[in-house]
Amino acid sequence: MSVVLRDGVLWVKNFAPNADEIYSVVFDGATSIRGVVVSRGSFESTGLRFLSHTVVPVISLSVADRRYGEGVYCRILGVNGQEEGECNCFEGNPLGYIIAGKEWVSFAPGAVEEAVSLIRGLGGDVPRNLTLRQYFSVLRLTGSSFQIRDETDDQLSAPVVAETLARSISPGFTGKLYAYQERGVAWLGFMYRQRLGAILADEMGLGKSVQIVCLILEAKRQLLSASLVIAPATLLENWRREFEKFSPELRVLIHRGGRRAGLASGLTGFDVVITSFDTAVSDVSLLSPLEWNVVVVDEAQGIKNPDARRTSCLKRIRRTFSVAVTGTPVENSLRDLWSLMDFVVPSFLGSLSEFERDHPDSREGAVLLEPRVSPLILRRRVAVVATDLPDRIDIPVALEMDSRGAAAYEAIRESIVQQYGRLANLVAITSLRQFCSHPWAADILREVSDPLDCSPKLQRTFEIMEEVVACRQKALIFCAYSEIIDLVLSVLTSRLKISGWTLDGRVAVSERQKIVDRFSETKGAAVLVMNPRAAGVGLNITAATHVIHYTPEWNPALEDQASARAHRRGQTQVVRVFRLFYINTVEAVMNDRMASKRGLSDTAVVGTAGEVEVNDLIRSLSISPVRKDL
Repeated sequence: MSVVLRDGVLWVKNFAPNADEIYSVVFDGATSIRGVVVSRGSFESTGLRFLSHTVVPVISLSVADRRYGEGVYCRILGVNGQEEGECNCFEGNPLGYIIAGKEWVSFAPGAVEEAVSLIRGLGGDVPRNLTLRQYFSVLRLTGSSFQIRDETDDQLSAPVVAETLARSISPGFTGKLYAYQERGVAWLGFMYRQRLGAILADEMGLGKSVQIVCLILEAKRQLLSASLVIAPATLLENWRREFEKFSPELRVLIHRGGRRAGLASGLTGFDVVITSFDTAVSDVSLLSPLEWNVVVVDEAQGIKNPDARRTSCLKRIRRTFSVAVTGTPVENSLRDLWSLMDFVVPSFLGSLSEFERDHPDSREGAVLLEPRVSPLILRRRVAVVATDLPDRIDIPVALEMDSRGAAAYEAIRESIVQQYGRLANLVAITSLRQFCSHPWAADILREVSDPLDCSPKLQRTFEIMEEVVACRQKALIFCAYSEIIDLVLSVLTSRLKISGWTLDGRVAVSERQKIVDRFSETKGAAVLVMNPRAAGVGLNITAATHVIHYTPEWNPALEDQASARAHRRGQTQVVRVFRLFYINTVEAVMNDRMASKRGLSDTAVVGTAGEVEVNDLIRSLSISPVRKDL
């Protein structure tokens, strides 16, 4: 008989004895194992120190060899004081002991079997790499005879993982990505393959939508079912244009309005369906039975309230993969993040009551929560990735009027056509521009008490400003009409609780710099609402990092001069310039005119004489948000 120590396992001739067999010889005086005569001395001759107490196995989770894309390395360890050793066998009957250094110690009876069985029940095995989904499931395991130790540290956080993944863009993408966007697309694709979920929380202006377009292209290659994008009603057209621009091969349907599909069959034959929050809630019985590939919720702070009907309805929609897109994943409390996570990976953070019990709404609670959620949230800040960006980011925001607003606009348009024909002048068209700024400017829809409820443009401005305020930054808003300047300022300052000022022709020239100084010196978020003609030249307002052109201008130079108040020498941060305009209105004509003249140095107001003026005016009265075929 011979007992040898080979590869960390005690061998008696041609078989490895288990912990019970070794224990019976060393401590209980047995003289044979499976018919082979042995002695305590033969075991002690290996030089080991035999301990009679048992240890609790530990399921150890770590990232091995920086192979993040391959999952999490899972193994079972035993702990004896500060000593560790890897369990020797997992197939068939586990041996039931470890050799740590020169010490032999056994596991508690059945402990290893219980741990291995639970991991295999999740579809995993040990020792081996687990998927991220399996890793999260292991973290939630409970057992009576083992412990779980997570040693992944921050190596699984989304930004770290994104840096390590191979980058490739699916065929059919027609744009160009910055390096940080490529990393974001790679990470979204990785999370899709893991069949988890994701929160894309890049700061405003970093191009979240184009990354989603790339994700949906990649997802279509793997699964042919359609994807669903749910967004505020004001952004539906913007999303359609993003798909048209960057992936024209995708068949896109905007599902909204009285003529939308009433049967599930009406949504087939498309790669992407875009709909609004309200329509998704109204049509949840139509949307939820379908098997969607990717479901994207844009401006996902719209489902931050877990008790809202909107939130519960959207969570009912069946999908392979969920993405929440938001620049502000936590606005008011940690409940916001729980609600988003419950959409992205249902039950990941437990029930709401369990979450609130375990994660107090405090800085300490956030610190405790961060390691758990960091693998699922990709957030990049402009200050970190600005080297990949131009100094100025222009963000056109195409909006669509609601049915009530479109009908009112159409009535004004028809009245102008009746009075002037289709060759009206700029003065006549001003009433259309005023209505686009807000219906109240045209003395319409005054019966609506909340100014946000009758203006998708003001609503979108408010949403942009919510993120500006969350980042404690400052914004300039340019608007052509004094009444609306006052309205915009009132809404933003009262509801967002920020400081704000107006600057237009009503302010004496000698007082204008004083207002700018107060704006610039204010700590934290603030807003300055201005007329571009009064404030578009001569002022240095580099304290602002966001510019919102609330009303388009015919003259590109006037708009550029206004943007230059923030985007100029002395500015140390990236400036994001938003241009809001309604499709199928006079503002769409102005936007197209602006784009075609952007490269010209002509500073005169476009359209004062000649053929171009006539063409622009004719087109302004020939398009309608109600009748698209005019």
